Amino acid sequence: MKLLVDDIRSRAATTPSLPAVRYAETMITYGQLDKAITSFESVMDHSGMSRDAALYAAIIHLIPSLAEISDRAEQGRVLDEVIGWLGRHLPSNEAGLRAVG
Repeated sequence: MKLLVDDIRSRAATTPSLPAVRYAETMITYGQLDKAITSFESVMDHSGMSRDAALYAAIIHLIPSLAEISDRAEQGRVLDEVIGWLGRHLPSNEAGLRAVG
C-alpha cells in the first residue's frame, strides 16, 4: 500500500488537478486525494490505526456515496475496485488489495 500512496503523492506533486478516480457522479483529483490522505494519517496515528486506513478513509471522505452502500461486502468490493484502479499501472498486487468476503 505504501507504494500506491507514494505514487499518489508523486502524481499530486506534478499534476494535482489530474483526475485520479471517478465513481458515479464524483471525480477526485490526485491533489485532493493526497491532501485527504495526509489529513487522515494524523487521525489514524492518533487512534493507533494503520496508515493504510488513511487511504481508505480519504476515499470514503471524498466519495461520500461509497459510505451509503449498505452491504458491507459490496462496499468493500467497490473500495477495492477504486484501489485497484488507482494502482492499475503498478506491478501486480502492489496496489495492496485486501481480501473481501
